[in-house]
Amino acid sequence: MSWKSIRQEIRDRNYFVLFIAIFAFVISFHPRLIPYALGATGLSWLFTKNLLSRLKKLFPNSYFLIILVFYILHVVALLYTYNLKHGLFNLQVRLALLVIPIVVFSSTKEIIRNKALFISSFIIGVSLSAFICYALAFYNAFQNAVNNELLNFDIYKIYSDLPFLKLLLTGHSFLNYGYFSFFIHPNYFAMYITLASLLLYKKIDLQNKKGLNFLYSLLLVFLLI
Repeated sequence: MSWKSIRQEIRDRNYFVLFIAIFAFVISFHPRLIPYALGATGLSWLFTKNLLSRLKKLFPNSYFLIILVFYILHVVALLYTYNLKHGLFNLQVRLALLVIPIVVFSSTKEIIRNKALFISSFIIGVSLSAFICYALAFYNAFQNAVNNELLNFDIYKIYSDLPFLKLLLTGHSFLNYGYFSFFIHPNYFAMYITLASLLLYKKIDLQNKKGLNFLYSLLLVFLLI
């Protein structure tokens, strides 16, 4: 995806393309960033050209209708809930189930055209998030060091005599699970890292672009560690 193509999307008032890329970038960071990215995507989609023709594409789509009914049922369920605050939070969480299908099913051509941009944004976001998590883990290990140690990854300082690999197996090091995943739940982070690794692997082309292949390979090794 070249800068020329991005400028063309801006000239065509397809701002939602850029916000989808931002959404793909921030999804591996703090969950509170996601509703803002989704809201910006939805609002920018409303200002696209030929909005009415885009809307007409949605309703013959059975997948979109199923998702729409599912979301409407959640809205109706608010009338019967005793905890309105919790119900509104769940509605906000499921906002992605409505916004993303609306944008994707109504703008298939733009989505396909900018697929490389979305994939690259996601990979860069996950890689940056992983780098920050590693940096924080090493910083915490440095702060946790005692006596003449440079780094101490043992959180509770009771397994310090164990070899590094065995320390990891205890699950109580700064490189384990929730201690490592600083921004989001470890299960989601692991899923994003796995997906980013697969996408990076698919980007590697052994036939050409040796410089890029080397960069992709380094990034892939970093994520798999």
